[in-house]
Amino acid sequence: MKENLPITDYENEVRPGDVLISRTDLKGRITYASPDFARISEFQVDEMVGKAHNIIRHPDVPPAIFANLWETIKQGKTWNNIVKNRAKSGNFYWVDATVSPVYRKGEMVGFVSVRKAASSDQRVRASRLYEAFWKSERSGNRLLKGPASLMRRTIILSGMFFTSTVLAAISMESSIRIPALALSAISLVMAIFAFIRFSLRLKREILVSTDRLQKILSGGLFNASESRSLASCCAEMQQATFTGRSLAINQWGLLYQIQKNTETWEQLSSELNRTADLVSEWTTQQASATEESSAAITQLDSSMERISEFASRQSKDMEQISENLKLLQSSMEQSHDSVQSLSSEASETQQVASDGSARMQETTRSMESIANSAREIQSITQIITGISERVNLLSLNASIESARAGEMGRGFAVVAEEISRLAEQTAASVKEISAHLERTAHQITSGSEQVRGLAGLFQGIRGSVERMNSMTSDVLNEMDQGTRQVQKIAVSGDEVSSFAGEIFDAVKEQRTGARELSHSVSGIADREEELSRQAEALKEYANRAARGAGTVHNLTEYFSVDPE
Repeated sequence: MKENLPITDYENEVRPGDVLISRTDLKGRITYASPDFARISEFQVDEMVGKAHNIIRHPDVPPAIFANLWETIKQGKTWNNIVKNRAKSGNFYWVDATVSPVYRKGEMVGFVSVRKAASSDQRVRASRLYEAFWKSERSGNRLLKGPASLMRRTIILSGMFFTSTVLAAISMESSIRIPALALSAISLVMAIFAFIRFSLRLKREILVSTDRLQKILSGGLFNASESRSLASCCAEMQQATFTGRSLAINQWGLLYQIQKNTETWEQLSSELNRTADLVSEWTTQQASATEESSAAITQLDSSMERISEFASRQSKDMEQISENLKLLQSSMEQSHDSVQSLSSEASETQQVASDGSARMQETTRSMESIANSAREIQSITQIITGISERVNLLSLNASIESARAGEMGRGFAVVAEEISRLAEQTAASVKEISAHLERTAHQITSGSEQVRGLAGLFQGIRGSVERMNSMTSDVLNEMDQGTRQVQKIAVSGDEVSSFAGEIFDAVKEQRTGARELSHSVSGIADREEELSRQAEALKEYANRAARGAGTVHNLTEYFSVDPE
């Protein structure tokens, strides 16, 4: 057997007005749990539905009690006993439980359990019985088994076909409209009250008869056979009394459910009344809003027409702007190519200027070298001029000496004269060479200055080309950025053009929708009138339901069934 743990020593109080009702299928799975049952057991209703009913079984309760429960209700009989149950937290609570089968169309479909608060005496007796059972189990005896068992003699009960049929009918009628259910409930309550009064009267008569019979038996007025017959009759009457008590408990639970349902019907009727008032008020407001909507839709159609014309013009303008942007983009790409070619030529010019400047510097150095050589030659010519002057002086001295020598020095005089002419020729040649060297040096100096000027010019050209190249690079960068911006603008222009076209199409659809909405508003106005009539009918229907629920409530509030 399933053992639910842990358990505590704290008790959850079941108040006298609490009614714990649950329904199960034939396998003991919960299909319904009342609010009081959920509150005291500490389970949510959704948490219990679909679970086995033994989730509330307390380990203190002997297994034989539940075995007897199932044995009884499976035979179609009603079972009643005092039971200790376990709450979700492990706390416990005591109930006076009555379990009956539920029939639908003559077939058993499940079980219903109606539980109320157990009295102090009932709890004490049940606790003592539980203790006796467990002591017997530990000692090896079987207190709750055998034909002589007090438990088996008092638990086996008679069938509850009438009560279970009523409960099944209640569960089936939950989907029927409120007025019909109210009338059915009134008839059912009247039948229940008649049956309860009959059961209570029968109980009192049976108890009186039982007391009299027991007194007669105790006085020895009958023989043994008659005494056994009377004892059997008393036992049957006691069994009938127990059955009547179980019936009363079930009818009490049923009456409680009916009272709860009537309260729900009254609340529902009140809600229906308020809903009908709200619907009526809403339809009035909606009628006014419909008229305003109709006028607004007419204005909307006119505005949509103007927007459509503007969107059409805007779409054409954006198409022209897009074409112009494409032309601008093409021109900028061509300009970019031209500037890039200019940049390449500037780079080449810069290289040529650099090469020319280097060559001019080399030429300047060569001319300076030539000038230096000319100066050296001029120095040599000066030396040669000095030598020729000394040779000429020597030849003059030789002529003088040869004249003094007379005939002996005539040959020497000829040589001296020849040497003098050579010296004069040499001096003349040297003079011409010096003149040429001076002119050459002057020309070299002038050419060197011109070459230096050209070198400076080449340097200036190189600097200008470098600046132009830098500016060209900046222009290229700016043109690249401009090209990208133009591309973005072109893309945006295409998007705007497309969006303008979409606006145009959307406006056309909106105009069509506005016309359809205008027709719909006319239809809504007609339906609002119909809804207003239905709201009035709903209000009258709610009032009838409230009156029916009030009648049931008035009938049930004067009756209180105590199964004790």
